[in-house]
Amino acid sequence: MTSRPAAKDRAARKASTPTRDWKSWIAWGVAVVAVLWILHTATQYFAMGVDRTTFMQHKVQSGFEPWAGWRIVLGVHVAAAITAMATGVVAFVLGIRKQRWPLHRLAGRTYAVAVVISAVAGLPLAFTATGGASATIGFLLLNGVWLATAAATYLLARRHDIARHRAWAVRSYAVTFANMTLHLLTALLTDPLDSRAAAYIVAVWLCWPVNLCAAEVALRAGARLNARSKKAVTQKRAASTGN
Repeated sequence: MTSRPAAKDRAARKASTPTRDWKSWIAWGVAVVAVLWILHTATQYFAMGVDRTTFMQHKVQSGFEPWAGWRIVLGVHVAAAITAMATGVVAFVLGIRKQRWPLHRLAGRTYAVAVVISAVAGLPLAFTATGGASATIGFLLLNGVWLATAAATYLLARRHDIARHRAWAVRSYAVTFANMTLHLLTALLTDPLDSRAAAYIVAVWLCWPVNLCAAEVALRAGARLNARSKKAVTQKRAASTGN
């Protein structure tokens, strides 16, 4: 004979299944995009060589002459950004925090360090950004937002404020994808603006707000689904108790 607590547990799991499925699809989708972008970036900058990238070609065409120190800083910036995106897959996307806490903690700390290194390396690069002062200010703001969201994620974890920690982890990881969004927006806006240079500057300013907006939509949708699941569980438990 099935016990009442066991029946309640099954009802709770069944009621929460749509929420888990939705989160799982989103998580795996983000993971796939992250891995593809990591492979694309690593291949372009480290396998093929930075001089063959579209980024460097446009900089040279604009009259910029990269020197050895600048190339080293760029390499550090890109490598640290790739590391942040990769560890983000482990720490935030695949939900390892639920099963392997030490691995989640290691990945989270590695992510935070990688963000700091990449953002700091990005500061001098911002002052040589193609597009002049507008692009420079945009990149400085992007680096500041990236550092701030990563710091909030880390500090909330230290305070054991898990709910807010997870929310800020999502926001921080969304900003990590800003470079990908920058390229996509530049490609999409070049024809409408009839200028790649103008499209690039607009994309610099929009890349992280667009990602943060997407993160907020996901967080709010998740909160609504969680609330519905909890309500369904409560109703099922009340019904089973009445029986």
